[in-house]
Amino acid sequence: MNTARSPIDRQDVRKAMMLAWDPLIADLMQEDATENEDYPSISLGLPLLNPDWQLSTTDLGNRFNDPKQASTILSSTEGVPPEGLTIKVGEYGSEYIDMAQHMVEELTSAGIQTKLERVSTRTFGDEVWVNGNYDIFVGAPLPISSTTGYLFAIHHADGPWNTTGYSNPEIDRLITAQAEEYRPDKRAEILLEIQQKILDGSHRFIIKKRSTYWMWWDYVENFNPMTPRGDSHFLTQVWLSQTES
Repeated sequence: MNTARSPIDRQDVRKAMMLAWDPLIADLMQEDATENEDYPSISLGLPLLNPDWQLSTTDLGNRFNDPKQASTILSSTEGVPPEGLTIKVGEYGSEYIDMAQHMVEELTSAGIQTKLERVSTRTFGDEVWVNGNYDIFVGAPLPISSTTGYLFAIHHADGPWNTTGYSNPEIDRLITAQAEEYRPDKRAEILLEIQQKILDGSHRFIIKKRSTYWMWWDYVENFNPMTPRGDSHFLTQVWLSQTES
């Protein structure tokens, strides 16, 4: 959620928006879906080395799926633009579209007129990842491969990919502290504290995860995908051999 835009700049409004949404809705739309109240796939998207460093599913699940409480807060929300809010969704697949449509319907039902805008993945990259031109977005996160790289790029106040506009000096301090901490148990404590503060900001979350793979032909040389901060500089080192093998 873009915390620079009204009324999303208010933390109570963002929390209420999350309460309006059911993270399981996209799964339940699938033919083979089954009910699961544990919300196992909700996360904040951090690429953590140890799954024990992840915030508990209870902490995450308690922030969603209470439409009655959400409506109580959102029905009296002021500062909504006359044209309402727009959820921008990238064309990454039907699950993204279904989830975005659910979010539109629930916010509108709660009293905030909301519409859906579907954009190509190319447009999504330019407008969301690079320029932060959105009210709320649904789509794939940047491909960042390290915990510290992810935190500095996306959650630090000066991060190049911090397009939500959310900042907290304490989060910045903790990001630096975990990067300098060599004791795994102590670093785990810091990372859990960081995640709790990010969750308290109520501006960014991931409700589903999946693995994707790089594939390339043998004649593509020097292709070493490294994305420590979502950078694509490695692509400038790629070249094609003269003969296909």
